[in-house]
Amino acid sequence: DLEAMASDYVEALCEFHPGGPYMLCGWSMGGVIAFEVARQLRARGESVALLALIDSQAPRKGQIKPNWFTLLAILALDLGLANDKLVALLQEIRNLPPPGQLRRVWAETRRAGVIPAEMTLLEFRRLFDTFKASSEMMHRYEAGEYAGRVTLIRAEQSLEDDPSFVRFEDWNETAVEDSSHGWAQLAVEGVDVHVVPGNHFSVMREPFVEALAERLRVCIDEMLRAREEDAEAPGRAFAHVQQVV
Repeated sequence: DLEAMASDYVEALCEFHPGGPYMLCGWSMGGVIAFEVARQLRARGESVALLALIDSQAPRKGQIKPNWFTLLAILALDLGLANDKLVALLQEIRNLPPPGQLRRVWAETRRAGVIPAEMTLLEFRRLFDTFKASSEMMHRYEAGEYAGRVTLIRAEQSLEDDPSFVRFEDWNETAVEDSSHGWAQLAVEGVDVHVVPGNHFSVMREPFVEALAERLRVCIDEMLRAREEDAEAPGRAFAHVQQVV
Protein backbone atom coordinates (compact mmCIF):
# COMPACT_ATOMS: atom_id res chain seq x y z
CA ASP A 1 0.00 0.00 0.00
CA LEU A 2 0.96 3.67 -0.17
CA GLU A 3 1.95 3.84 3.50
CA ALA A 4 4.38 0.96 3.02
CA MET A 5 5.87 2.60 -0.08
CA ALA A 6 6.30 5.85 1.85
CA SER A 7 7.93 3.95 4.71
CA ASP A 8 10.55 2.56 2.31
CA TYR A 9 11.30 6.09 1.10
CA VAL A 10 11.59 7.33 4.69
CA GLU A 11 14.12 4.63 5.53
CA ALA A 12 16.15 5.44 2.41
CA LEU A 13 16.09 9.19 3.15
CA CYS A 14 17.14 8.77 6.76
CA GLU A 15 19.95 6.44 5.77
CA PHE A 16 21.20 8.77 3.04
CA HIS A 17 20.84 12.00 5.04
CA PRO A 18 20.39 11.22 8.75
CA GLY A 19 19.03 14.03 10.86
CA GLY A 20 17.53 16.04 8.01
CA PRO A 21 16.15 18.56 7.41
CA TYR A 22 14.26 17.20 4.41
CA MET A 23 12.76 18.94 1.38
CA LEU A 24 10.11 16.90 -0.43
CA CYS A 25 8.34 17.53 -3.72
CA GLY A 26 5.99 15.56 -5.95
CA TRP A 27 3.61 16.04 -8.87
CA SER A 28 0.10 14.56 -9.04
CA MET A 29 0.15 11.17 -7.30
CA GLY A 30 3.80 11.77 -6.46
CA GLY A 31 2.68 14.67 -4.32
CA VAL A 32 0.39 12.41 -2.31
CA ILE A 33 3.29 10.02 -1.73
CA ALA A 34 5.50 12.95 -0.69
CA PHE A 35 2.75 14.01 1.75
CA GLU A 36 2.72 10.59 3.41
CA VAL A 37 6.53 10.55 3.52
CA ALA A 38 6.42 13.92 5.28
CA ARG A 39 3.83 12.62 7.77
CA GLN A 40 6.00 9.65 8.63
CA LEU A 41 9.14 11.76 8.93
CA ARG A 42 7.41 14.15 11.32
CA ALA A 43 6.06 11.20 13.32
CA ARG A 44 9.69 10.09 13.80
CA GLY A 45 10.64 13.53 15.05
CA GLU A 46 12.45 14.50 11.86
CA SER A 47 12.44 18.01 10.40
CA VAL A 48 10.61 18.58 7.11
CA ALA A 49 11.78 21.96 5.85
CA LEU A 50 9.61 21.98 2.73
CA LEU A 51 6.74 19.88 1.43
CA ALA A 52 5.92 21.07 -2.09
CA LEU A 53 3.01 19.49 -3.94
CA ILE A 54 2.66 20.19 -7.67
CA ASP A 55 -1.04 20.27 -8.61
CA SER A 56 -1.77 17.31 -6.35
CA GLN A 57 -5.27 16.70 -5.04
CA ALA A 58 -5.77 15.66 -1.43
CA PRO A 59 -7.29 12.15 -1.25
CA ARG A 60 -11.00 12.22 -0.55
CA LYS A 61 -13.62 9.62 0.16
CA GLY A 62 -16.04 8.64 -2.56
CA GLN A 63 -13.60 8.89 -5.46
CA ILE A 64 -14.68 6.76 -8.40
CA LYS A 65 -12.21 4.06 -9.39
CA PRO A 66 -11.18 4.58 -13.04
CA ASN A 67 -11.67 1.67 -15.44
CA TRP A 68 -9.11 0.17 -17.84
CA PHE A 69 -9.99 2.51 -20.73
CA THR A 70 -9.75 5.65 -18.61
CA LEU A 71 -6.45 4.62 -17.01
CA LEU A 72 -4.96 3.85 -20.41
CA ALA A 73 -5.92 7.32 -21.63
CA ILE A 74 -4.54 9.01 -18.50
CA LEU A 75 -1.27 7.10 -18.91
CA ALA A 76 -1.01 8.42 -22.48
CA LEU A 77 -1.51 11.97 -21.17
CA ASP A 78 1.05 11.42 -18.42
CA LEU A 79 3.56 10.24 -21.00
CA GLY A 80 3.02 13.39 -23.03
CA LEU A 81 0.62 12.45 -25.84
CA ALA A 82 -1.08 15.63 -27.09
CA ASN A 83 -4.73 16.02 -26.13
CA ASP A 84 -5.97 16.41 -29.71
CA LYS A 85 -4.22 13.20 -30.76
CA LEU A 86 -5.61 11.39 -27.74
CA VAL A 87 -9.19 12.52 -28.38
CA ALA A 88 -9.04 11.17 -31.94
CA LEU A 89 -7.37 7.96 -30.79
CA LEU A 90 -9.96 7.28 -28.10
CA GLN A 91 -12.81 7.65 -30.56
CA GLU A 92 -11.09 5.11 -32.77
CA ILE A 93 -10.38 2.48 -30.10
CA ARG A 94 -13.33 2.89 -27.72
CA ASN A 95 -15.11 -0.27 -28.90
CA LEU A 96 -11.98 -2.43 -29.24
CA PRO A 97 -11.25 -5.16 -26.68
CA PRO A 98 -8.72 -4.08 -24.00
CA PRO A 99 -5.70 -5.78 -25.65
CA GLY A 100 -6.51 -3.98 -28.88
CA GLN A 101 -6.80 -0.67 -27.07
CA LEU A 102 -3.43 -1.22 -25.42
CA ARG A 103 -1.75 -2.05 -28.73
CA ARG A 104 -3.10 1.09 -30.42
CA VAL A 105 -2.07 3.39 -27.55
CA TRP A 106 1.38 1.79 -27.54
CA ALA A 107 1.72 2.36 -31.28
CA GLU A 108 0.51 5.97 -31.09
CA THR A 109 2.77 6.91 -28.16
CA ARG A 110 5.76 5.39 -29.97
CA ARG A 111 4.86 7.30 -33.12
CA ALA A 112 4.57 10.53 -31.13
CA GLY A 113 7.99 9.94 -29.55
CA VAL A 114 6.75 10.06 -25.95
CA ILE A 115 8.06 6.56 -25.25
CA PRO A 116 11.32 5.03 -26.54
CA ALA A 117 11.06 3.69 -30.09
CA GLU A 118 12.55 0.40 -28.90
CA MET A 119 9.91 -0.16 -26.18
CA THR A 120 8.07 -3.39 -26.93
CA LEU A 121 4.37 -4.00 -26.48
CA LEU A 122 5.18 -6.31 -23.54
CA GLU A 123 7.22 -3.57 -21.86
CA PHE A 124 4.41 -1.08 -22.44
CA ARG A 125 1.95 -3.52 -20.87
CA ARG A 126 4.21 -3.76 -17.80
CA LEU A 127 4.33 0.04 -17.63
CA PHE A 128 0.54 0.19 -17.78
CA ASP A 129 0.16 -2.53 -15.13
CA THR A 130 2.43 -0.53 -12.79
CA PHE A 131 0.42 2.63 -13.48
CA LYS A 132 -2.84 0.77 -12.84
CA ALA A 133 -1.54 -0.69 -9.57
CA SER A 134 -0.43 2.77 -8.44
CA SER A 135 -3.88 4.18 -9.19
CA GLU A 136 -5.54 1.43 -7.17
CA MET A 137 -3.11 2.09 -4.31
CA MET A 138 -4.06 5.76 -4.38
CA HIS A 139 -7.76 4.98 -4.10
CA ARG A 140 -7.14 2.81 -1.02
CA TYR A 141 -5.12 5.50 0.74
CA GLU A 142 -6.74 7.44 3.58
CA ALA A 143 -4.66 10.49 4.44
CA GLY A 144 -4.28 11.67 8.00
CA GLU A 145 -3.34 15.07 9.38
CA TYR A 146 0.11 16.45 8.69
CA ALA A 147 1.67 18.34 11.61
CA GLY A 148 3.34 20.87 9.35
CA ARG A 149 2.88 23.28 6.47
CA VAL A 150 2.18 22.45 2.82
CA THR A 151 3.31 24.40 -0.23
CA LEU A 152 0.93 23.81 -3.13
CA ILE A 153 2.02 24.86 -6.61
CA ARG A 154 -1.23 24.78 -8.55
CA ALA A 155 -1.82 24.80 -12.30
CA GLU A 156 -3.67 27.92 -13.44
CA GLN A 157 -5.80 26.21 -16.10
CA SER A 158 -8.43 23.76 -14.92
CA LEU A 159 -9.01 20.82 -17.26
CA GLU A 160 -12.71 21.08 -16.47
CA ASP A 161 -12.75 24.58 -17.98
CA ASP A 162 -11.25 23.41 -21.28
CA PRO A 163 -14.09 22.14 -23.53
CA SER A 164 -11.62 20.50 -25.92
CA PHE A 165 -10.03 18.37 -23.25
CA VAL A 166 -10.86 14.68 -23.10
CA ARG A 167 -13.54 13.80 -20.53
CA PHE A 168 -14.03 10.71 -18.37
CA GLU A 169 -17.08 10.00 -16.24
CA ASP A 170 -15.01 7.92 -13.83
CA TRP A 171 -12.09 10.34 -13.35
CA ASN A 172 -12.24 13.81 -11.84
CA GLU A 173 -9.01 13.97 -9.87
CA THR A 174 -8.13 17.39 -11.29
CA ALA A 175 -11.44 18.97 -10.27
CA VAL A 176 -10.85 22.09 -8.18
CA GLU A 177 -12.96 22.01 -5.03
CA ASP A 178 -11.05 24.76 -3.19
CA SER A 179 -7.91 26.79 -3.73
CA SER A 180 -5.86 24.41 -1.60
CA HIS A 181 -7.00 21.27 -3.50
CA GLY A 182 -8.23 19.91 -0.18
CA TRP A 183 -4.89 20.10 1.67
CA ALA A 184 -6.08 22.81 4.09
CA GLN A 185 -8.16 20.15 5.85
CA LEU A 186 -5.04 18.05 6.46
CA ALA A 187 -2.16 20.49 6.99
CA VAL A 188 -2.19 21.63 10.61
CA GLU A 189 0.04 24.67 9.95
CA GLY A 190 -1.76 25.71 6.78
CA VAL A 191 -1.14 25.84 3.04
CA ASP A 192 0.72 28.32 0.84
CA VAL A 193 -0.82 28.28 -2.64
CA HIS A 194 1.19 29.37 -5.69
CA VAL A 195 -0.40 29.50 -9.15
CA VAL A 196 1.65 28.84 -12.29
CA PRO A 197 0.71 28.73 -16.00
CA GLY A 198 -0.49 25.51 -17.64
CA ASN A 199 -2.85 22.67 -16.78
CA HIS A 200 -2.35 19.54 -14.72
CA PHE A 201 -0.34 17.85 -17.47
CA SER A 202 1.28 20.72 -19.40
CA VAL A 203 2.67 22.33 -16.24
CA MET A 204 5.38 19.65 -16.27
CA ARG A 205 6.41 20.31 -19.88
CA GLU A 206 7.85 23.08 -22.02
CA PRO A 207 7.20 25.94 -22.07
CA PHE A 208 5.32 25.94 -18.74
CA VAL A 209 7.83 23.89 -16.76
CA GLU A 210 10.22 26.86 -16.69
CA ALA A 211 7.73 28.93 -14.70
CA LEU A 212 7.15 25.96 -12.40
CA ALA A 213 10.89 25.52 -11.80
CA GLU A 214 11.30 29.22 -11.06
CA ARG A 215 8.42 29.20 -8.58
CA LEU A 216 9.85 26.13 -6.85
CA ARG A 217 13.26 27.79 -6.68
CA VAL A 218 11.67 30.84 -5.02
CA CYS A 219 9.91 28.59 -2.48
CA ILE A 220 13.19 26.87 -1.63
CA ASP A 221 15.06 30.18 -1.32
CA GLU A 222 12.35 31.60 0.95
CA MET A 223 12.44 28.49 3.12
CA LEU A 224 16.24 28.65 3.46
CA ARG A 225 16.12 32.35 4.28
CA ALA A 226 13.44 31.80 6.93
CA ARG A 227 15.44 29.00 8.53
CA GLU A 228 18.49 31.22 8.69
CA GLU A 229 16.53 34.02 10.34
CA ASP A 230 14.68 31.88 12.84
CA ALA A 231 14.16 28.13 12.49
CA GLU A 232 11.47 28.27 15.14
CA ALA A 233 9.66 31.47 14.08
CA PRO A 234 6.61 32.14 16.32
CA GLY A 235 3.11 32.83 15.14
CA ARG A 236 2.83 30.05 12.56
CA ALA A 237 0.86 27.57 14.60
CA PHE A 238 -2.48 28.50 13.07
CA ALA A 239 -3.88 27.02 9.90
CA HIS A 240 -4.70 29.26 6.95
CA VAL A 241 -4.37 29.39 3.20
CA GLN A 242 -2.20 32.05 1.62
CA GLN A 243 -2.71 32.71 -2.08
CA VAL A 244 0.38 33.68 -4.10
CA VAL A 245 -0.04 34.35 -7.81
